[in-house]
Amino acid sequence: MSGAGESAARIQAFLAGEEKGLLRHAILMNCAVGLWVQGKAGAIAEGYALAAEAVDSGVARDKLMRYAAWTQRAS
Repeated sequence: MSGAGESAARIQAFLAGEEKGLLRHAILMNCAVGLWVQGKAGAIAEGYALAAEAVDSGVARDKLMRYAAWTQRAS
């Protein structure tokens, strides 16, 4: 990544379902392990499926947008 702008663009592309390669897999694996460690998934594969569903359904993007709006109001 060349900077914050490119990073933000890639995150937006991922959340919009436009990233289908290794970046998507790496992010979903990271989420999967986090969900498993937190006890929200019984196995890493289950966490992967939960994370993919959150991204593919738009829930993850909506959460990020709500968080971004909240941080703008809080500052």
